[in-house]
Amino acid sequence: MPRVARIKSKSKIYHIMIRGINQQNIFSVDEDYEKFIAILAKYHKKSEYEIYAYCLMGNHVHLLIKEEREALPHAMKRIGTSYVSWYNWQYNRKGHLFQDRYKSEPVEDDVYFLTVLRYIHQNPLKAGLTDDIASYQWSSYNEYINQPKTVNIEFALKMFHQERDKAIERFERFNHEPNNDRCLEMPTKRETLSDKEISHLVLTKYHIELATLQNAPTIIQDKVLKYLKELDGCSLRQVARLTGFTVNKIFKYKTENRPFVFEKSIRLGGEGNMLTKRMKVCITSGAILGVFCIVGAYVRSGFQSEAYFLFALWYNRLIMGLVIGLAGGNLGLSKVIGRGALFGLIVSFAFYSSTGFNDVVSFLAGIVYGIIIEYIAFKYAD
Repeated sequence: MPRVARIKSKSKIYHIMIRGINQQNIFSVDEDYEKFIAILAKYHKKSEYEIYAYCLMGNHVHLLIKEEREALPHAMKRIGTSYVSWYNWQYNRKGHLFQDRYKSEPVEDDVYFLTVLRYIHQNPLKAGLTDDIASYQWSSYNEYINQPKTVNIEFALKMFHQERDKAIERFERFNHEPNNDRCLEMPTKRETLSDKEISHLVLTKYHIELATLQNAPTIIQDKVLKYLKELDGCSLRQVARLTGFTVNKIFKYKTENRPFVFEKSIRLGGEGNMLTKRMKVCITSGAILGVFCIVGAYVRSGFQSEAYFLFALWYNRLIMGLVIGLAGGNLGLSKVIGRGALFGLIVSFAFYSSTGFNDVVSFLAGIVYGIIIEYIAFKYAD
């Protein structure tokens, strides 16, 4: 069946909804939410769209967004591809994360704009996730009340009053009003399996009680957790409750507890290839910075340094790039600088100590290089 053409908005403002495939969760831990918001901010600069509101729920996202320089489908593709790529790498998975295309509806007038704005901010309240929309940290509501970071708040606030304080006061009152707003509603939720049904399925299939899974051999844990993560109607919170594993542990289990998966995947062209964009950027940055490092060392020695010494110094910077590339992304800028300095110190000290603590400049430069490599990866790969 051919796809239905999207309705174009004359105002270029749209209410967007992105949802997980089979209504599965697309966010589980704080890191996931933070990464998606960081991606919104990143492509806001590149695609020049305006965001007026957002709300990240467990299995879907709402956006109130205005198309600007770049066509909205292209901007949404950037956002989706970037998040899915990171998510699949983060949780060692493959395949689709989002359900089909994003859903959209045009927002053509101020009345409906404010309706959608309130609907988005009240989503966590109506879903029973909070008793107060101000306490839900994954929506744009608090950007209006406190300090805007990703959202253009001026456009909406001026609809309430020209004076900022009065506008915010009326904005708060409006967003807390009871209502029956309905905008791009989520479909009826899939049937959920009970704890008893899940336990029975695992007992029948693997002959093990879920309560004892933590004491089972690693290979059995892998099989059962993989089965439960793919089981329709079974939530991660249920699995965590039934097994005693944390939600984050369940997501990351294969990576943390099966080192041979990592060893297998690092081979080029192999299944689960770990040579990600971040890895390539970090290794290349380390190699290039290594060239600058050996040139500096050669000049400081009065052009007397041995070739093996210079190669070892360059190779140390290459290893630094590899280590930082393996560490994974999705950190804030301050954490990027701190981690880069730490890795730079550790890797550079290995070379510094092996040379009898003779080249302190190269040691200190290594710390700086660690920060630079982390920042380059943060800027262009994460």
